[in-house]
Amino acid sequence: MSVDTSPIDPLSLIPAPSVGRTVHYQSYGTPGHEYLSQARAAIITEVHLSTTPNDEDWLDRRQYAEEYWSNYHNEMTTKEDVPEYIVNVSLCVLNPTGMFFDENVPFSVEPKPGHWSWPPRV
Repeated sequence: MSVDTSPIDPLSLIPAPSVGRTVHYQSYGTPGHEYLSQARAAIITEVHLSTTPNDEDWLDRRQYAEEYWSNYHNEMTTKEDVPEYIVNVSLCVLNPTGMFFDENVPFSVEPKPGHWSWPPRV
């Protein structure tokens, strides 16, 4: 039995967002800090694709991929290897007191107010 030692594409390790997947949405909190920004459960209701990627979105995808990639391979993937679209999603955010709907929410590797991210592995 042989083991496949070919390099793994780090971007292939990023889960693809799809309708019905559970993600985290980072709330904004309130200006007076009565309520702090915190992670909320959210369900993807729509996936949006763009034909014009930008550097900020690419860097978030690259950083996320590198977290998984670092354990497997040392080579970097070039920017040209990234698909020519950026994924934003629409969400149904589940708050303790009700639901909130938001469209075209951008991805962030680290929790950032107004962005979605994958829940941490536990």
